[in-house]
Amino acid sequence: MTVLAHPLFFPSSASMPTIDILEKLTLMFDNFEVLNGHRDAWENLLMAAWLETLTEDRIDAMSRKTGISPHTYCRHPYSKGLTGGSDCHMGLFAGMTGTLVHVSDLSRRLEGEAISSLVIEALRDGNTAPYGLYDAGEKLTATFLDHASQIALKMEEPGLIRMLLQRGSANEKIGALLIANVMMELKRNQYSSLFLKMLHQSLHGRRPDFLARRVTLQPFLPLFRELDAVAVERSKSQARFVQQLHKTAPKIFQEVNQILAACIGEKFHAHAQEVDLTPAELMKAIEKFDIPCDLRTLFGSSENELVDDMESNIDKWTEDLLFPFLAALLICGATFATNKVMYSSRTLLKEISTATGRHQHPKRALWLTDTFFDRNGVATALRLMHEEVKRRDLPIDFAVCSNDAGPDDHLVVLKPLSEFTIPFYRDQRARLFDLMELSNVFIEGGYDRIICSTEALMGIGALYLKHAFAVPAYFYLHTDWIDFARRTLQFEKKNLDMVRGLLRAMYRAYDGIFVLNNEQFDWLSGDSICIPKANLFRTTHWVDEVFRPQPIAREDLFPGVGSHEAVVLFAGRVSEEKGVMELPHVMDQLRRRVQGVRLAVAGTGPAEEKLFGAIPDAIRLGWLGKKQLSRVYNAADVKLFPSRFDTFGCVVLEALSCGLPVVAFNSKGPRDIVLHGKNGYLAENSQEMAIYATELLVNPHLAKEMRLAARERAQSYRTEDIVNRLLVDLRLVGADQDLRSTTAGADDMSLATAN
Repeated sequence: MTVLAHPLFFPSSASMPTIDILEKLTLMFDNFEVLNGHRDAWENLLMAAWLETLTEDRIDAMSRKTGISPHTYCRHPYSKGLTGGSDCHMGLFAGMTGTLVHVSDLSRRLEGEAISSLVIEALRDGNTAPYGLYDAGEKLTATFLDHASQIALKMEEPGLIRMLLQRGSANEKIGALLIANVMMELKRNQYSSLFLKMLHQSLHGRRPDFLARRVTLQPFLPLFRELDAVAVERSKSQARFVQQLHKTAPKIFQEVNQILAACIGEKFHAHAQEVDLTPAELMKAIEKFDIPCDLRTLFGSSENELVDDMESNIDKWTEDLLFPFLAALLICGATFATNKVMYSSRTLLKEISTATGRHQHPKRALWLTDTFFDRNGVATALRLMHEEVKRRDLPIDFAVCSNDAGPDDHLVVLKPLSEFTIPFYRDQRARLFDLMELSNVFIEGGYDRIICSTEALMGIGALYLKHAFAVPAYFYLHTDWIDFARRTLQFEKKNLDMVRGLLRAMYRAYDGIFVLNNEQFDWLSGDSICIPKANLFRTTHWVDEVFRPQPIAREDLFPGVGSHEAVVLFAGRVSEEKGVMELPHVMDQLRRRVQGVRLAVAGTGPAEEKLFGAIPDAIRLGWLGKKQLSRVYNAADVKLFPSRFDTFGCVVLEALSCGLPVVAFNSKGPRDIVLHGKNGYLAENSQEMAIYATELLVNPHLAKEMRLAARERAQSYRTEDIVNRLLVDLRLVGADQDLRSTTAGADDMSLATAN
C-alpha cells in the first residue's frame, strides 16, 4: 500500500524534472495526494486533473514508454486513490486537511479491529477521499515563522570555522552565515527577542503575559495587539485561527514596515543636510562603505579611521531601526520561503496543464515601475504604453507606488509606506512600498511574468517576485546610469567600476533586457556586462498623436520675439546630464553666424538658474502639457538636443512628428532616430551643433525639405508594430501571431543605422 505525498512538489526549480517523472510515478503508486493545505490551488487541481484523465490505454502507453509494468508496484494499477495531506507541520494545523476513508459495516468491525488497520485497508483498496482546504500561504508562512522563532530563541553561536567546515557549496555557506547572524541579532535585541517569544506563544494559543504588555513601547503596541488576536482565535478553533491569520499576517508585516519606514523617515529628515553631498563627498562616503578585504585593516586597532567612521555611521543610523528591520526581514523571509515552496514547480505544472488540457495558467504580465506620474521621459513613455494596453485590453497590468493617484484599468496603485527625495535627482522621489502587498497583487492578478522599468525599489521587487514565484522577469532599460554617474555625479574610474558591477549583477539577474538603441545592445552583450544576445530584445518608443504639424501664431507662444527673429528650442529636463550647459556655448557660436536668434526652453529642472544666468534673454516656458508643447514645436525653427545621456529621446521624436528638424549630439538614442542630413543633423560637439543649426536657419529651402523628412521619419514609429513585437518578445503571444508590418518593421525604427 503506497501513497505519494505532494507529487508535484520538487524542492529545486533549477533542476525541475519533466513530465516523464510523473509518468513513472503514476505507474509506481496506488494513491496520490491531491489536496495539501500547504500547496497552491493550481498544484492541487492539476494533480487531480492528471488522475482524472488517466485511462487504461494511457497507463499502458506510459508502461511501454518507461519500461515499467503497471502491475509491478500497484495492487490496482488502473484505479488510483485520492488522499489529502496531514497539514501538520510544527503542530499548528494538524487535522485541518487529511483523508476520509470508507469502511463498510464500520460499527461492527470497530468492536474487534483496530482503527489503524481499518484505515490501512481502506487506503489499500482505494476507498478514500481528501478533505480540508488549502490557503494562499498564510498557514505555511506561520509555520516558517514559528520555526524561525524557535531557532532564534534557542540558537547559540555556531562558530565561523565549524560553519565553514560543514558540507555545502560556497553560496550555501555564505547564506548560512548570513542567516546565523540575523538569528543572533534577533536574539540579542530586546524587542525582537520579545517579539519572537510572543509570536511563538500566540501561534500556539498563549496570550502575551502582563509584563510583556507593560514593557512594550507605544509604537509597537499595534503589532503586539495583532499577536494577541491570533492567540485568542487559536485557543477557540483552528478554523477561526486560520481566518485570523489571513487578516493578521499582512497586518503584522504592514505594522513592522510602517515602524521601519517612520524610523527611516525620521532619521533621513534629521540628517537631511548630511545626505545632500557634493559629488566629491559622495565618492568619499561610498569608499567608507567599501569594506576592505585586508583582515588587518578590517579587524585592526581603534586607530583605523575607516572602521571607526563606519561604526559611528552604523550606530547613528541603526539606533531604533534594528528591531523593525529584523522583524521585517524575518517576516519577509518567511513569506519568500512560502512562495518559493508553493510555486517552485511552476514549469512542471505548465507542462502538465498542457498535457491534460486542464487549468492552464493565463499569460499575464505585471509591469513594475518607480516612475509613472512623474514629469520625465520614462514616465511619459510608460503612460503611452498604458494607454495602448487599455485600448487593446492587452494581458499587461502596471504596478506603481503613489499617494496621489488611484487605480485604473490595467493599473494597480500601491500606497507608499514612506517617500523621500533622491539626492542629485531632486525632482524624483523614492517611494517605499509593502513587499507583501506587491506579492498579493501578483498572486491575485494571476500573473506569470514580470517586466520592470526602473532599477530602484521596484527593480528589487521584480527580482523578489521572480525568485519567489519562479517566473521569468524582463527589464526595460531606459537610463544610462554609467553616463549619469560619470557626468552628473563626476565619479572617477574606481567608483564607475563599482556602479558597472552593480548594474551587471542586476541586469544579469533578469531573463531578458529590452534595449532602446544599438549602443545599449552592444554594451550589454559586450565584455562589460556579458549578457547573451539571445536575451536582448530591441524595442522603441512612440509619441502621442497630439504631436503633429499644425498652423501656429508664433507671437502667442514666444512673447517679445519679432517676426525677423529665429527661435531655437530646447525641450526636456533642465539638468546637467541633459547637456543644457552646452547651450550657452552653442548660442554664442550661433549668434556669431545668424542675427536675431533666441533660445526657448520648455521644461524645468535643477539647472534652471544656472542656465538662465548664462543666457539671460532665453525664453522661459516652464513645464508644458503635451498640447502646448506640440504648439511650441510647430512654432520653433529648429530643436537643439545637447544630451549625450538619453537612451532614446522622446522629445526628439515629438519634434520630428511636428515636422521640426533636430540637431542632436551623435550619441545613443538620437543617433538611431535622426538621419543625418535628411531630417536633422548629428553633431560631435557644440561648435558643430551651432554650424548645423545655422544651415537650417539661413536656408529656408533646406529647412522645408527637412521638415517633410522629419514628419516622414516619425511616421515609421508605428504604435501597433512596436507593441506587437513587444508581446512576441515577452512570449505573451506566439511568433505566428506577430502582426508587425513587413514594410517598416521594428528594426527600422529606433534601431535603424544613421546612414
